[in-house]
Amino acid sequence: MCIRDRRRVHGEEEIDQNYQPTQQEILEYAQYIGIDLKNENELLYIAKEALKAPLPPPWKPCRRKGVDELFYVNMDSGETIFEHPCDEYYKQYVQREKEKLRKKKQTSQQKQPQQKLSLIHISEPTRQAEISYAVFCLKKK
Repeated sequence: MCIRDRRRVHGEEEIDQNYQPTQQEILEYAQYIGIDLKNENELLYIAKEALKAPLPPPWKPCRRKGVDELFYVNMDSGETIFEHPCDEYYKQYVQREKEKLRKKKQTSQQKQPQQKLSLIHISEPTRQAEISYAVFCLKKK
C-alpha cells in the first residue's frame, strides 16, 4: 500500500526473508557503523544483522517523486531523516561490543602467567688484561 501526496511517495517496506547481504555490502556497512576491518572482524556479524533488520514502526521508507534518494518518515511524529532509523542503534551496539572486546583482551593479558626470569652473569677473563668481556643470560626460574 502506498500513500501519495503531492511531493513524496510513502511505501511499505518489502522484506525478503531470504535476503543475504553480499560480503561487499557487509564490509561497507561495517565501516559505516564504526567497525575497523583490519582489527575487528569478529564484529562483522553486527553489520550483517543490521543490513537484514526491518524498519521499526512507525517508520516508513519514502522517495521524492522523480528522485531516487531514499529517506524515512516517522508516521507518528512526521520526523524525516535520511539515515536508516536503526543506524544509530547499530553504531552504539558496535561501541558496546568494542568495549567488551577491549576488557576481554585486558583480562586475558592479565591472566597470562608472568614468567619468572633470573639474570645470570657469566664473566670470562681473557689472557690480555686490557680486554675482557661479560656474558649475561636469562634463565627461567
